[in-house]
Amino acid sequence: MSPNGQMVAGDHLVPLALVIELAASDHLDWHAHDQHQLALAAQGVLVMAVGDVTWVLPRSRALWIPSGIRHAVTASVDTTMLSLYVDSSRCPLTFAAPTVVAADGLLGGLASHLIRAELSGAERERAEAVLWDLMAPLPVTTLSMPVPADERARGVADGLLFDVTDQRTLASWGRAVGASARTLARLFAAETGMGFAQWRT
Repeated sequence: MSPNGQMVAGDHLVPLALVIELAASDHLDWHAHDQHQLALAAQGVLVMAVGDVTWVLPRSRALWIPSGIRHAVTASVDTTMLSLYVDSSRCPLTFAAPTVVAADGLLGGLASHLIRAELSGAERERAEAVLWDLMAPLPVTTLSMPVPADERARGVADGLLFDVTDQRTLASWGRAVGASARTLARLFAAETGMGFAQWRT
């Protein structure tokens, strides 16, 4: 670890934590990290995708993503994302797959504490030791459905994942995302293999 609290990976420094401000419908494209990641929303709602599985994460939920697993991120509303990175050599957890954990209460507070760049190595290690004890998997329902890649159709999909009770028509959604109902219908059929009505049910 470097003196300023960053991990050394090869010849470059890797931040231990990031705060990422995302506007509604902002999207971080598919990527992977060499470190394990804990992602959560300090404000707003994150939609995290791994393969064809999608998790909707309000402030009370966080997602643990093991190193090397490709994932994508979308904000359903204006969102502040906290992202903690942990080298596998310093991590006692053995989760082999993305795992949802509770982020309310102490774990959420510890995550906010760990993003502070001024923490010493000893302070960070003490906080992480408590963090590991709190990382209990939660029973959750994942959404195993294809999600469109086009940003307009993806905006509709993310909105419905955030609020499954939203009954807007495709024409109404089109006005919100800047596409006609016909275009959105074509995109859902081409990119998910399902018509819009079938996809939303």
